[in-house]
Amino acid sequence: MTRTLLLSLFLPASASAADRVQEEVAGMMGVFYDLRLAEARLAAEGLERRHPGHPAGAFFRGIEHYLSLLVEDPVSTGTVKEFLADMDRSISAAEKNRDIAPALAEYYLGAAHGFKARVASMRGNWFDAVKGAREAIGHVKKAVELDPSLEDTYLGLGMYHYFLARMPAPAKPFAYLLAGLWGDAEKGLAELERAAERSPIASSEALGVLSYIYGMREGKPEKADALLARLVERHPRNPGYRIWRANLAARQGRWKEADAFLDLDGAWWAGVSPEALRTGRPYAAYLSAECLLMAKDAEGAQRRLALLDPATAPGPLKDWILLRRANLLDLKGRRGEALALYRQAGGKAGEAAKAFLKSPFAGGGPRLRFFWPRTALPKED
Repeated sequence: MTRTLLLSLFLPASASAADRVQEEVAGMMGVFYDLRLAEARLAAEGLERRHPGHPAGAFFRGIEHYLSLLVEDPVSTGTVKEFLADMDRSISAAEKNRDIAPALAEYYLGAAHGFKARVASMRGNWFDAVKGAREAIGHVKKAVELDPSLEDTYLGLGMYHYFLARMPAPAKPFAYLLAGLWGDAEKGLAELERAAERSPIASSEALGVLSYIYGMREGKPEKADALLARLVERHPRNPGYRIWRANLAARQGRWKEADAFLDLDGAWWAGVSPEALRTGRPYAAYLSAECLLMAKDAEGAQRRLALLDPATAPGPLKDWILLRRANLLDLKGRRGEALALYRQAGGKAGEAAKAFLKSPFAGGGPRLRFFWPRTALPKED
């Protein structure tokens, strides 16, 4: 499965236009997509207070903890435990509501099991990930059988149909045994497009998935960029969409455009939540500096690197900042100082530095491959 498959599949769907709880959920999704986590926590807690026994409150409490896992540094095991407890409460509530709202109950069962599977896979626990995914798929399929009009469901169906179709041929029979579905890329894309345009809750998630598919799988970067531009406009306080868009441009060597997409000097940063700002800003500044170095813009890169301190940067960035500072010194012709910094870099940055110990940086070379928010968590003990 791809990194986005379990991340994005399981957002709950509206049971009907008259479902008041689901209308409330649709109305509060902006704070989740904007990574305004303190507000998201309050929204989920309020939902649970107003509708005790409904699976949505506990589920979105869990989603707030899940999003915290993606942006906090370092990752807290306490957050993982709170996430799992919330999802278990949602599962319990959904099971009790099966006779009252069968389709909606099945969907929340799929949602909670799906996110638990996602976190298990992010922590390297593949047994629990496969077990949870199989459970989730069964519930989502049941929800669709009970009510085919659940628009948000087409996000999950579309992802399954698309990604199963793109699996290596030898793995497809195993995937069918797991999911009970055969892949169909064309059908999957149509379902994802439907979710992007019609879903009251999962529209933004579907746009994100489509941008990944078109940018990374289908060789259509222009289409991916257009979708990401919509997401940036829709959720201007989420740095992740800008970082994603800049990364896509950087993969094509569009260095200056990538820097412009990040807009490091823009007033929009004032609206970013403290939780997202703490790690999102350093990653955006690093990516900007890297792109400007690749464009051989020493002055611009120096401004961006001045925003970064290896002592306080998120863990994965520390050595790469040293590497890029050394690259900058090379561009300025200060070879001796550059060599000293290259020797300080460790990890994968240290491996990349070996080439520059032999030949000065002149643009190009290895880049740090990353996604923000993160897509992996520390392994389970």
